[in-house]
Amino acid sequence: MYYIKFVFLFIPFIIMFVLTAPVKAEPDWSYSGETGPNFWGDLDSAYQTCSKGANQSPINIDTTNVIRNAKLKLGNIQFHYKPSHLTLTNNGKTIVAVPDKQENTLLIGNEKYFLKQLHFHHQSEHELDHKKFPLEIHFVHKNKKGEIVVVGVFVEEGTSNTASKKLFESLPQKKGSKKVLKEDVNLLNLLPKDRSLYMYDGSLTTPPCTEDVKWLLFKEQIEISTELIKEFADLYPANYRPLQNLNDRKVYFIKDKE
Repeated sequence: MYYIKFVFLFIPFIIMFVLTAPVKAEPDWSYSGETGPNFWGDLDSAYQTCSKGANQSPINIDTTNVIRNAKLKLGNIQFHYKPSHLTLTNNGKTIVAVPDKQENTLLIGNEKYFLKQLHFHHQSEHELDHKKFPLEIHFVHKNKKGEIVVVGVFVEEGTSNTASKKLFESLPQKKGSKKVLKEDVNLLNLLPKDRSLYMYDGSLTTPPCTEDVKWLLFKEQIEISTELIKEFADLYPANYRPLQNLNDRKVYFIKDKE
């Protein structure tokens, strides 16, 4: 009986220890210095793919060395985006926009992928014949099996449309801050009219650099004004990962209206 009472006396202390024990935080990473891309794989065992993976992103698209994919026509890739309210978050690495609707989907064949978020990189991460663009937008999708498809859109300086104005005129300025856009944003207006695209197998471009990611990169660019691009660049002057080796991967080209 005495032993049982003794044990019960210590239960509150055990609970307090468990609740106050430090939780291992994700290692901080950045785009420069000792926590920059060259060192991501050393920051944590969960990030080893960043340095050891063979199918990493981003890459340069050599347009003279792509394969026209006769089996997969553009009609098999369909964007079903709806006008959506977006919540913008400054996470200290980029601006992430999360739509309020689950109906924003990407259909590849019979497989449906749900748009989870979109975010921005300055300058572009991928290159087209070694040309770098002022911005690159990533639309991140997942299906019910957890498989990831990222759609990349290159941005050139030019004339902004309504969708890009709503986004870039409302960027949260401080790390951790959020803004909920009052008006719907038509996400289709952030895609180019010509839907010709390049497709390859790659990875996430940020830690943990997860592979088995399907990439779709539009050939045509959209335009955003110099002033609005500067709004983002002032927050994140260089939040892009350097190019990774293509190795033995193939890049496919799917032409619009072919």
